[in-house]
Amino acid sequence: MENRSDENKEINRSEMPSAPVEKEEKPLVAETGGEGFEKKSKEDGVKHLPYTKTRISTIPMYTHADQAKPKKEKKAKKERNWKWFSFKRSGQRRKNKYDKDEMIAGGVKTVTMVVIATIVAVVLAFLFLRGVMDIFAIGKSDYPVKVTIEEYSGVSEIAEVLHENGVIRYPTLFKLWAILKNDTNRNFEAGEYIVSPAMNYDDLLDVFVPSEYEHTEVTIKIPVGSSVDDVIDIFVSNGIGTREGFEKVINHHEFDTEKYWFLKELPENDPHRIWRLEGFLYPDTYFFYSDSSELFAITKLLDRFRELFKKGYMKNCEEQGMTLVQALTMASIITKETVNDEDYKPVSQVLANRLDHPEFGYLSRDCTLQYKIRHEEGAYRELTQADRELATPFNTHTTPGLPPTPICSPTITTIQAALYPSATDTHPDAAEYFYFVLMVDEYCAYAKTEEEYLALLEKDRIDRENAAQGGDIAPDENPMPDDWLGDETEDGSGRAEQNAAA
Repeated sequence: MENRSDENKEINRSEMPSAPVEKEEKPLVAETGGEGFEKKSKEDGVKHLPYTKTRISTIPMYTHADQAKPKKEKKAKKERNWKWFSFKRSGQRRKNKYDKDEMIAGGVKTVTMVVIATIVAVVLAFLFLRGVMDIFAIGKSDYPVKVTIEEYSGVSEIAEVLHENGVIRYPTLFKLWAILKNDTNRNFEAGEYIVSPAMNYDDLLDVFVPSEYEHTEVTIKIPVGSSVDDVIDIFVSNGIGTREGFEKVINHHEFDTEKYWFLKELPENDPHRIWRLEGFLYPDTYFFYSDSSELFAITKLLDRFRELFKKGYMKNCEEQGMTLVQALTMASIITKETVNDEDYKPVSQVLANRLDHPEFGYLSRDCTLQYKIRHEEGAYRELTQADRELATPFNTHTTPGLPPTPICSPTITTIQAALYPSATDTHPDAAEYFYFVLMVDEYCAYAKTEEEYLALLEKDRIDRENAAQGGDIAPDENPMPDDWLGDETEDGSGRAEQNAAA
């Protein structure tokens, strides 16, 4: 049995084909019974069903040599399935990535829309707030502005004029406001008006209607040599502003130092300064409305100073080794001590000589002490010997050098004389003078020594007594008489001339 089995194994190995046998596919007919059934079954490799005669579809059969082939096909199928699964996963990944990209794009789009909407809302809120502030003049400057309204002007023309002059920001909004208030049919009167950005839309519309708003023009003359106290009294006496209002503007208002560049030269927190703008309120003739504000009045005087005092004068100050305040202080003393312009430079030379020679010690001018007394007592008066011994920086009898601030508003001519003192044709020896006296004829007399100076004082006293008895020339008792007014010369010097009516 063992030998036979081994023999069969050898035969089977010998009969095994060296290469896989291809499967045969052909239609077969199974027949029942009969001779050779088993043999045919073995030859064909088809299982014939007994007792039937049926055409059978092709059924692949494998020989014993094809036992490994189903595994390969399974593996191939598995590989195909894996490839299909991989393809599906890859497609799914692509779809997931697409969905993710879509989600990100949608999120970015949403965020962008939110940001845009926020920006638009902020801009609209800002414009709305600005519009409200413009309508009701909230947080706007109270700087006065002069505007001219032409004849037959309506709301549209007035809006453009106000916008061009910086009174309002939004002319279209101004017109819409007038329509809402039913003010478009009002009769506006042509002319010049003083307005301010601090006025709301309703006030501005009322200004240009004469039946609702009336004002009177006032002529104001600021005499040469007027101090700030004098200027305030002149305005208040003419019905413009109050003393408290002027004090607030002069000492505390924040002026535009780009426009009024010379105010940058003022020392900060000077304890001896009485008025911040002393020396800058230019003497001249001005025109105001009776309802003009204190700020408008003061800025108009500053504008005149800015117009005449060019920046080139600062270079002159530097050349002379003087600050602007020192130059104005010297010029203010010259202004108070002289009447005629031909004395400006010789008097300036005398003051410079005394400052350059310490042996003289002091300027010894009464006008500087008068400034202090005028502010404290409200009026000028004759000085006593006790006054000349007061301990104050404005007392040049006891304090060396210049006083700490100007004592009045000088003119451009006296400023030039302060910067460039010199001799003149009438006084060629001015460089040797150390004294001068304003005589009764309103011209200065000069002296080189104290003896000459005392002789001049005696002569002036006698001349004044004689003039008082004869009535020809009134004695000069007031160091700043009210009847000396700045004229309207072309050079803007505002040179004093006596008022004929006085």
